[in-house]
Amino acid sequence: MKRLLAAAAILAATFATAHATPPYSCAVIAPNSDGWLAVRAGEGTRYPIVRKLLSGRIVRVVSDSDDWVMISANVRGQWVTGWAYTNLLTFIQDDNC
Repeated sequence: MKRLLAAAAILAATFATAHATPPYSCAVIAPNSDGWLAVRAGEGTRYPIVRKLLSGRIVRVVSDSDDWVMISANVRGQWVTGWAYTNLLTFIQDDNC
Protein backbone atom coordinates (compact mmCIF):
# COMPACT_ATOMS: atom_id res chain seq x y z
CA MET A 1 0.00 0.00 0.00
CA LYS A 2 2.84 2.39 0.87
CA ARG A 3 4.53 1.68 -2.47
CA LEU A 4 1.29 2.37 -4.30
CA LEU A 5 0.83 5.70 -2.51
CA ALA A 6 4.45 6.66 -3.17
CA ALA A 7 4.09 5.81 -6.86
CA ALA A 8 0.87 7.83 -7.08
CA ALA A 9 2.55 10.83 -5.43
CA ILE A 10 5.46 10.68 -7.87
CA LEU A 11 3.12 10.38 -10.83
CA ALA A 12 1.02 13.32 -9.63
CA ALA A 13 4.11 15.49 -9.10
CA THR A 14 5.44 14.60 -12.55
CA PHE A 15 2.12 15.41 -14.22
CA ALA A 16 1.79 18.72 -12.34
CA THR A 17 5.31 19.74 -13.36
CA ALA A 18 4.83 18.84 -17.02
CA HIS A 19 1.55 20.69 -17.32
CA ALA A 20 2.05 23.59 -14.94
CA THR A 21 0.94 27.08 -15.85
CA PRO A 22 3.93 28.87 -17.36
CA PRO A 23 5.46 31.99 -15.76
CA TYR A 24 4.33 34.14 -18.70
CA SER A 25 0.76 35.01 -19.49
CA CYS A 26 0.87 35.95 -23.17
CA ALA A 27 2.75 35.45 -26.39
CA VAL A 28 3.03 37.18 -29.72
CA ILE A 29 2.95 35.04 -32.84
CA ALA A 30 6.41 35.57 -34.33
CA PRO A 31 6.80 36.57 -37.99
CA ASN A 32 7.50 33.62 -40.28
CA SER A 33 7.55 32.84 -43.99
CA ASP A 34 3.90 31.69 -43.97
CA GLY A 35 2.59 34.79 -42.19
CA TRP A 36 0.48 32.65 -39.85
CA LEU A 37 0.65 30.10 -37.06
CA ALA A 38 -1.04 26.71 -37.19
CA VAL A 39 -2.95 26.14 -33.95
CA ARG A 40 -3.27 22.40 -33.53
CA ALA A 41 -5.58 20.02 -31.67
CA GLY A 42 -2.64 18.46 -29.82
CA GLU A 43 1.07 18.69 -29.06
CA GLY A 44 2.67 17.90 -32.41
CA THR A 45 2.39 18.25 -36.16
CA ARG A 46 0.53 14.93 -36.39
CA TYR A 47 -2.55 16.66 -34.92
CA PRO A 48 -4.94 18.53 -37.20
CA ILE A 49 -4.92 22.32 -37.51
CA VAL A 50 -7.91 23.82 -35.68
CA ARG A 51 -7.22 27.42 -36.73
CA LYS A 52 -4.61 29.57 -38.46
CA LEU A 53 -3.72 32.82 -36.66
CA LEU A 54 -1.84 35.70 -38.28
CA SER A 55 1.67 36.66 -37.21
CA GLY A 56 1.71 39.55 -34.76
CA ARG A 57 -1.43 38.48 -32.91
CA ILE A 58 -1.22 38.37 -29.13
CA VAL A 59 -2.51 35.13 -27.60
CA ARG A 60 -3.08 33.94 -24.04
CA VAL A 61 -0.80 31.16 -22.79
CA VAL A 62 -2.83 28.52 -20.95
CA SER A 63 -0.23 25.83 -20.19
CA ASP A 64 2.94 24.32 -21.54
CA SER A 65 4.41 20.91 -22.18
CA ASP A 66 7.96 20.47 -23.47
CA ASP A 67 8.21 22.25 -26.85
CA TRP A 68 4.50 23.02 -27.15
CA VAL A 69 2.18 25.47 -25.40
CA MET A 70 -1.59 25.57 -25.19
CA ILE A 71 -2.80 28.98 -26.33
CA SER A 72 -6.15 30.70 -26.48
CA ALA A 73 -7.25 33.65 -28.60
CA ASN A 74 -10.47 35.54 -29.14
CA VAL A 75 -11.25 35.40 -32.86
CA ARG A 76 -14.32 37.39 -33.91
CA GLY A 77 -15.98 36.89 -30.52
CA GLN A 78 -15.23 33.18 -30.20
CA TRP A 79 -12.36 31.70 -28.19
CA VAL A 80 -10.04 29.39 -30.08
CA THR A 81 -7.84 27.11 -27.98
CA GLY A 82 -5.14 24.78 -29.22
CA TRP A 83 -1.45 23.93 -29.22
CA ALA A 84 1.43 25.86 -30.82
CA TYR A 85 5.14 25.19 -31.18
CA THR A 86 7.09 27.39 -28.74
CA ASN A 87 9.74 28.47 -31.27
CA LEU A 88 7.02 30.25 -33.25
CA LEU A 89 6.04 32.48 -30.30
CA THR A 90 7.63 35.37 -28.43
CA PHE A 91 6.59 35.21 -24.77
CA ILE A 92 5.57 38.36 -22.92
CA GLN A 93 4.08 39.23 -19.55
CA ASP A 94 0.84 41.13 -20.08
CA ASP A 95 -2.31 40.95 -17.96
CA ASN A 96 -4.50 42.24 -20.79
CA CYS A 97 -4.22 39.50 -23.38
